[in-house]
Amino acid sequence: MSLRILSRRSLRASLAGAVSVAMFAVYAGPLAQAAAAAPENTVPPHLTEDIAIVGHQISTDDGTWDGDPTDFTYQWHVCDSDGESNCSDVGDGTHSFTPASLDDRDGATVKVTVTATDGVDYASQDSNAVDLVAPPENVLGPSIAGEPTDGHVLTAEAGTWDGTSNEAHPMDFTYRWQRCDSDGLNCDGIDHATDETYRLTPGDVGSTIKVTVTAHNGADAPADSDVTDIVAAAAPSNTGLPVISGTATAGSQLSTDNGTWAGTPTITFTYQWYRCGDSCIEVGHDEDTYDLTSGDVGHTIKVTVTAHNAAGNADATSLETAEVEAVPSNAGVPVISGSLADGETLSTTDGSWDGTPPPTFTYQWQRCDSEGDNCDPIDDATDPTYQLTPDDVGHTIVVTVTAHNAAGASDASSEATGVVVTAFAPANGHPSITGTATDGQTLTAEPGTWDGTSNEAHPMDFTY
Repeated sequence: MSLRILSRRSLRASLAGAVSVAMFAVYAGPLAQAAAAAPENTVPPHLTEDIAIVGHQISTDDGTWDGDPTDFTYQWHVCDSDGESNCSDVGDGTHSFTPASLDDRDGATVKVTVTATDGVDYASQDSNAVDLVAPPENVLGPSIAGEPTDGHVLTAEAGTWDGTSNEAHPMDFTYRWQRCDSDGLNCDGIDHATDETYRLTPGDVGSTIKVTVTAHNGADAPADSDVTDIVAAAAPSNTGLPVISGTATAGSQLSTDNGTWAGTPTITFTYQWYRCGDSCIEVGHDEDTYDLTSGDVGHTIKVTVTAHNAAGNADATSLETAEVEAVPSNAGVPVISGSLADGETLSTTDGSWDGTPPPTFTYQWQRCDSEGDNCDPIDDATDPTYQLTPDDVGHTIVVTVTAHNAAGASDASSEATGVVVTAFAPANGHPSITGTATDGQTLTAEPGTWDGTSNEAHPMDFTY
């Protein structure tokens, strides 16, 4: 800052030789009383803006002064970046100034000198200096790159700009995306869409899009792009295959989900099921479920899901299931053979069965009443053969054969046998007599050992 005090007070007296010393004294007193303190700055002037923008007005206050200044004059300057060197006078001498152009020098600054006067004395004080900046000016408008289709990404190109861009005042850009009607009018800002890129959403379909790019270098200037073409819907695009659920067994029902899809809502779906072997043929359709039949046994199943929306359609096909299996199905009941007498052994056939893969078998023999009803499992009788016991006499016998494969299991029971009868066989040991063979003595018969039925219903007893 520089301070300049200019004094123009002079006392001019023409004293003729005839004027007395006493008359000079008469005037000296009032003149001494009229002398006042010259203006003196105590707080420098301060500019109202942080930068001076070409084409924009900048102003100053007067600062604070002692003395009794009655008037102020102003001289604006453009200086080097230090605010002191190579200063050139500019402006029209008022308390405000509008820079008309950017000074040729790099990093020019603007300040003002305020001069206070009380009508006699003068004092001057410089303000602070601020950078002189040319505001951004759009030369070539912003543009938008990218396909205007739902789900695609648009990118804003800032365009070409004039204006100050240096280390102190770099030029950067902000973005505001807007959704407009199909004619490019009635535009509204899109929530949170303030990045250089914008991904189109289903809400943009049928609209046009534009972006406002605002350049900043201490000053701000916006410029709009042209609007895009009308945003188109995106056709369905599969992002995850359909998945079949259910058991691949004849008689069971399979179902499918739709898979996952990108594309503009609303997406609807249709279905086509296929039975596959050496080749695939169409089977069920138009439903997301399929009931397996005997014709599917030994084949795999797949489904094609077709997604549809206003923009088009697309297919996605599931993986194939395992080969369809069939739970064993009886085509002929088991048959019991053997003699129906206590101690004899019965055997059974497996019966006749359909099923894929071929089944294996387990067995359970049962003891029923004489009419073949009210059957109960016989403990530990789980082989294809069964040896009759005294407990079976008077009863009928049934066997249940269970067929098993990977698809499941099912049962079939034989017809009931006839009633099991008592069985006798020669004694393993002959009867014997004990006692003394003397007149008057008692002899006792021992029955010996016998095979044959002996139970509560049919106890074995002897006669002699």
